[in-house]
Amino acid sequence: MLSKSGMSFNGRDSRHTRTHLELCCGRYLSSLIYHLSADRTARALAIDIQEWSVIRDRIPLALRPRITYVQRDVESLTYEELDRLCRQVFGAHVGLAQIDSVHWSPPCETMSVSLSARGRRKHRHPDGRAKSTTAIKHDRCFDIVAGILECLVKANGAVLISVENPRSPGFLSQGSLRRLAA
Repeated sequence: MLSKSGMSFNGRDSRHTRTHLELCCGRYLSSLIYHLSADRTARALAIDIQEWSVIRDRIPLALRPRITYVQRDVESLTYEELDRLCRQVFGAHVGLAQIDSVHWSPPCETMSVSLSARGRRKHRHPDGRAKSTTAIKHDRCFDIVAGILECLVKANGAVLISVENPRSPGFLSQGSLRRLAA
């Protein structure tokens, strides 16, 4: 959205290159592909624990030059580190607070109802609480990323944030999700 001065509400010139951040992008990247396809000048930073070769093959060739991929676990990610990464990728004037959109896809492995009943029972109690070591780690990662996004919203109220996961007790029971949605 633009003000009368031609500046966007995040303080950047309306003609700037749009920037998209994809956290825990996984193999499907639907949000990243959408943003880059909709705007031929947009650039993206994608972060995931998987190797680039697993991610790369899902991205159309024409979009790949506008994506910087960082293989990293978000378990110890901080707002400050993500801000530094954004500045490295998009330029010194585009820190995390200047990002246009963020898409986050928390781990389906322990939070999704799309798992088989056996898979759900392995990772979660019926009320959604973590049971397995993997689910405990994923809940920690969830809280870390939600905390980063809470800080981002305070710094830039105009940022578009989307969080994806099929409705499930594991996903909906996250206190940090409720705080972020408030």
